[in-house]
Amino acid sequence: MTETIFTDVSRGDYVFRDVFGISQVYYLKYSNFETSAIIDNIFNMYSQLIESANGKYKKSGGEKGILEISALAQGNNDFEEKFSNLMNNYFKSYFSSTNAVLPLYDGYKYTPSTSDAAKKYSNEISDIKVLMDEALARSAQAFKIPPALIKGDVAGLKDAYDIMLTNCIDPLADMISEELTSKQFTADQICKGSRIVADTSCIKHIDIFDISANVDKLISCGFANIDEVRDKAGMPVINEKWSQEHYITKNYERIDNSEKH
Repeated sequence: MTETIFTDVSRGDYVFRDVFGISQVYYLKYSNFETSAIIDNIFNMYSQLIESANGKYKKSGGEKGILEISALAQGNNDFEEKFSNLMNNYFKSYFSSTNAVLPLYDGYKYTPSTSDAAKKYSNEISDIKVLMDEALARSAQAFKIPPALIKGDVAGLKDAYDIMLTNCIDPLADMISEELTSKQFTADQICKGSRIVADTSCIKHIDIFDISANVDKLISCGFANIDEVRDKAGMPVINEKWSQEHYITKNYERIDNSEKH
């Protein structure tokens, strides 16, 4: 069987000249190969919408008005010069300043079309925020990450972490574990139990008081010893003989034993 060959392998800007066989590399490929294209399409679409909303936001807060020019002013010899200076300098400075006074020549009258032209309406700001949140949410969903974690929501945080671990982190950890195991051990070693496992059980913060009942149950039924439970809870192991032994309470016994009494 022909081995898969890798060429032009790069790290940063450096490209390796060597040719690598599949047995010489760790080859990890995300199963959702269309994720990059999905993300690009999402941001291309939403960038256009956000740009449109941003334009609407700027327009809603822009200064608008009516400039009246009398026939007398238009008949002056220097009308073109004064008009150009007024539009390109005076009005430009007036509109861009927070506080300003607009000097006008005789025969010119400027009337703002709104009394609150500088106000930025909340609905335009809300439109931009909603679009940005939607873009982030769709991108998160492409990677199977709950949008609540991206947006920093507090409600339902525990469920969101569980969903992310189940649908996003654990599949990646399993993929890494399988690839490392296949390259580090022979088939016979794997059949005998040798393997590399990416442990994701300690990703979430654990409050020992919240899990005290579960800790008691794990130890009392013999499922785990004290050191194993402490390690999973993020605490240092005791590393004594008694902490590495398994215990079982007397209320756990075989059914046939109970029938003899």
